[in-house]
Amino acid sequence: MPERGTFESIEDIPIEPYRRLPPVRSSKYTREEETLNQNQIIDVQSDSKIKELWSKLRDEDNPLKKIEICGCILNNDKSNLDVQHILMNCYFDLDRANDAEKKFKEIEALHGNTVAFYFVKGDFLKHTNRILESIEWYRKALDESPNDYKFLNELGNSYRANGEFDKAMAHYDEALKIKPDYVYALGNKGIALYNLKKYEEAIKCYEEVLRMKPDHVKALNNKGIALSNLKKYEEAIKCYEEALRIKPDYVNGLYNKGDALDNLGRYEEEMKCYDEALKIKPDDVDALERKGFLLFISGIDEDAIKCYDEALKINPCDTNLLYKKSIALSNLKKYEELIKCYEETLKIKPDYVYALYIKGDALSNLKKYEEAIKCYDEVLRIKPDDVDALNNKGDALSNLKKYEEAIKCYDEVLRIKPDDVDALNNKGDALHDFWRDIEEMKFYDALNNKGIALSNLKKYEEAIKCYEEVLRIKPDHVDALNNKANLLSELGKLPEALD
Repeated sequence: MPERGTFESIEDIPIEPYRRLPPVRSSKYTREEETLNQNQIIDVQSDSKIKELWSKLRDEDNPLKKIEICGCILNNDKSNLDVQHILMNCYFDLDRANDAEKKFKEIEALHGNTVAFYFVKGDFLKHTNRILESIEWYRKALDESPNDYKFLNELGNSYRANGEFDKAMAHYDEALKIKPDYVYALGNKGIALYNLKKYEEAIKCYEEVLRMKPDHVKALNNKGIALSNLKKYEEAIKCYEEALRIKPDYVNGLYNKGDALDNLGRYEEEMKCYDEALKIKPDDVDALERKGFLLFISGIDEDAIKCYDEALKINPCDTNLLYKKSIALSNLKKYEELIKCYEETLKIKPDYVYALYIKGDALSNLKKYEEAIKCYDEVLRIKPDDVDALNNKGDALSNLKKYEEAIKCYDEVLRIKPDDVDALNNKGDALHDFWRDIEEMKFYDALNNKGIALSNLKKYEEAIKCYEEVLRIKPDHVDALNNKANLLSELGKLPEALD
């Protein structure tokens, strides 16, 4: 999983493979972390209080607390560009895009004609996913200051965010020519190499960072992730444990350690990682989801559902959580609840094929075949060649004894996928049931007609026996019921006829 909190310039990267892979995110906090760590923000030597605030800001990960510290610093220097820049990024991290834009406009009004502003604008554009525009502004900054390794690094980050990894590495290398010990460019180069699946080379970059900064938590974490992708899980766990020794509340290290343990089949230890993460951050949706999934694959569906429900309280529109909850409900055969779960999913995403499909299955399990068919029809409207929906629709039609319509569904499956064993088998069953029903109807009709003939011959008792034989086998045979009632009425046995 990627780092979801405050990043240093060396950002965390996703593990592959994993159950649910989010996209790789660009380095969001590089600028402020660089300037903070290299004491290039402001000359604070003369003011120990301000210097102390900068030290706290450098070590703080929580964006809300960072905003509070920035406010204290701005009381002494209201127009400081770097502090304003940090505030803008904190607002983005908190998904307060309007506040971030407002802060950007304040920076523009105060510093719009400076090279540093070009840099801030590039960062603002990158945050708002206008990567190509951000590249233009970083280039503009470099035109004014071609040897600025920080600008080269950020331009590399934008190229990386745009998927141009070779260009990204070229800019990181340029930055490192100017400043060989620039750990941020080294770390970001490692990420680009990781993106290119060059894991061994990525590890070398992180090891070089760690040679210069042995306690760099994010570099340890990223090295662990690269090792995990090489299936070196034991070595990866050592990296995560070292990161956690330095920073015990490092939630992402706990996640990634849990993933490595999962790959080793050490599920009890993995569970402890997620429990520990939830002690640190009880409302963490990822930790709840991971714990729920682990409980699910361990067959503890009731507890898995509780985890998903807790996560859904925080993020009720997460279709992935609703999907996982529904699968656990299906295992418990709680079909009514499962249907409600998928109805919630479909409110959010009406054309979610899988939700329609599973809802149809749940309705079939409740013998609500007509409603199930509506779900399968909706799937087929969106995806006409979905063989699973066609097969299941055929099954529902067969259960309604609509064999000819069912056979058409199976024929359509076989047109799309001629070797579909299920469709061939189901079609055979439908044909068998279809002809069986025809033969049965012929038999019932013959018995009924025999009764009519016996009645015409005034052999009433024998006629009644024929009708009763039909009704013994098929109690809802309308003609036999009517003929028996009429005959009993004619014989003066009205009470029996009414029964």
